[in-house]
Amino acid sequence: MIIIDHHDNNKGGQRQRLSIARAVYADADVYLFDDPLSALDAKVAREVFDMCIDGHLKGKTVILVTNRVEFISKSDNILIMNLQKISAMGTYNELMENSEEFKSMMHNIGTSNDAHGDNDTEVKVSDDEKIKDKKEKIDLTLSTTKASKQKKNDNVAKLIAKETRRKGSVSWSTITSYIQAIGGNGVVFGLVVSYILGEIFRLSSSYWLKFWSADTFSLQGTATYLSTYIGIFALFSAIQALLGLFTSFFMNSAGLRGSRKLHDGVRYFLGSNRFDCFSSTPLSNI
Repeated sequence: MIIIDHHDNNKGGQRQRLSIARAVYADADVYLFDDPLSALDAKVAREVFDMCIDGHLKGKTVILVTNRVEFISKSDNILIMNLQKISAMGTYNELMENSEEFKSMMHNIGTSNDAHGDNDTEVKVSDDEKIKDKKEKIDLTLSTTKASKQKKNDNVAKLIAKETRRKGSVSWSTITSYIQAIGGNGVVFGLVVSYILGEIFRLSSSYWLKFWSADTFSLQGTATYLSTYIGIFALFSAIQALLGLFTSFFMNSAGLRGSRKLHDGVRYFLGSNRFDCFSSTPLSNI
C-alpha cells in the first residue's frame, strides 16, 4: 500500500493519522507527538490513543504534547505549561491533590472516576452540570466541524486545477516526439523500407507460382525445369522470411527504446518537479 500525504487535498485528520502511522512503523525508541489528536473527533481520538499511543507504543518513551486532557490520566508524568513556563509537574494523582489549576481543568471536561478506574481522587460534578457541559461541547464541536469543512472545501476548490481532457486525433507534435524517442527519422525510414521489401518478395513468390503453373518460360521437359522454378521460389520465400524477422526485431527494439526513453523523461519530471504541482494537478492528469 502506497501512502501519499503530501496532498493538501487530504483532510487534517487524515494527514495526522498518516503521520502517526508512519511514526509507529518506524519502530523507534523515543516518540515526540506535537498535538496529534487536535484534528480528530472524540471517538477517533480515543481509538487512536488507546490502540496506537497506549497500545502499539506501550513500553516506548512517548512525549505527548496535547490539549486533550482527557487522555493524560494514563501518563507516567504530566507537565502543565502556562505562559511559556512549567506551572505544575507530577503524576495524575499528585496533580489532582496539589494543583488547583489541574483540578479545575479536569472539572471543566467532566472527568469522573468511571473513566479512570485506577484514580483515587473522585471529581464531584453534578449530573446537570455534566449534561450541560456535554451539550455545549457537542454544539461547539458541530459548529466548528461545519465551519472547518466549509473552509476546507473552499480551499480545495481553489487549490485543485480544473481537470481537462483532450479530444480529437493525436497531434503531430506527439507523433514527432515518439519518432525522436525511438531513434529519429532514420529508424522510421529503415522500418518502412524493410516492410516494403518484405511485401515485394511476398508478391514476387506469389507471382512466381503463377509463372510456374503456366510454365511461362517453357521449361517443362528440360533438365532445369524443377531446379529453376523451385529454386527461385525458395529464394523468394527465404528472403521474405528473413525480412519479416528483421522487421519484427527492429520494430520491437525501437518501440522498447522509445518506451524506456519516454518513461525516463516522465520519471525525471515527476522526481524533479515542485510539490505544489502534485497538490494543484488532478491525479488523473498526472
